[in-house]
Amino acid sequence: DLDTFFGSEIVAWDRETNTIEPLYNLFEYASPGSEMFAFPWDSLTGTCSGGASVTGVDYHHVSSIAVGSDSNLVVASRELSTVWSFAHDGSGLQWSLSSSLGCEGETALCFEDDAMAFYTPHDVRQMANGNLLVIDDGTSRPGCFQESEINCFSRVVMYSLDLEAMVARAVWQFSFPLDLGAADWAD
Repeated sequence: DLDTFFGSEIVAWDRETNTIEPLYNLFEYASPGSEMFAFPWDSLTGTCSGGASVTGVDYHHVSSIAVGSDSNLVVASRELSTVWSFAHDGSGLQWSLSSSLGCEGETALCFEDDAMAFYTPHDVRQMANGNLLVIDDGTSRPGCFQESEINCFSRVVMYSLDLEAMVARAVWQFSFPLDLGAADWAD
């Protein structure tokens, strides 16, 4: 029922001139389409100066940005269950890894196995060796819902990235089951 989509833009701040330079508009890399309505979207209300407000879909929900192992910008999109790597100078997308957007295209990594996929990433860091460390909240994991404990877990997972074969392989993880009891939902 919502026709407004809140998105994200990655910018660079020049401290000397106190100016902001746009680097990436994430709608250029993931924009709403007909297939997106299969996801359980969160909504939020934005308030403008003067008191006007609008409610819309929290489309990108960037949950973290970090500097990667090659001075790249590693970006986690919570709602899209996606991690992007962008060149720090604004020259473009290097690669992406996503459990919701698929792995077609020359810059898209595929999970070695579907069981390795992350869902609703909360934070991402790239280590000096190029491995990717993701906090996987797991709340949008298929089969995880309030009345079920199947597939309900959060974890920290480390992926090795093979950028030649365009494959991400989970090499380590620590998981913790989610207790989705009614008392927890009220907190």
